[in-house]
Amino acid sequence: MGGWINIIISGIAAYSFYRIHSTVLMVLSIANCMLSFWSFGVMHNYASSTRRNKAAILRKNMEAEGRLDSDAIESLDRIERSIDPHSVPNWISTISMASFVFSIVLLVIFFFKR
Repeated sequence: MGGWINIIISGIAAYSFYRIHSTVLMVLSIANCMLSFWSFGVMHNYASSTRRNKAAILRKNMEAEGRLDSDAIESLDRIERSIDPHSVPNWISTISMASFVFSIVLLVIFFFKR
């Protein structure tokens, strides 16, 4: 949810600068919106692919041990569909947080400029 909020705030800033014909700040807001969208996507992909890889390794180990029954398959499917937010690298989270702060700064600039 936090990633979408950042993208929406960046979009609001871009639209606001478009309305007052401030091209440079509008382009900065659009670039920031694209950065927010990119970081949100990368963070989501890290979180989901890490959990999927862990489930695949667990499935392979359970098959090798002969413990893979229908209940285990069902629980592994549940694990595959979940995400692991703690696996996201800090540098991506830092980019997302910096983008959010820049979005707020752009909105403050808009309110002072208008």
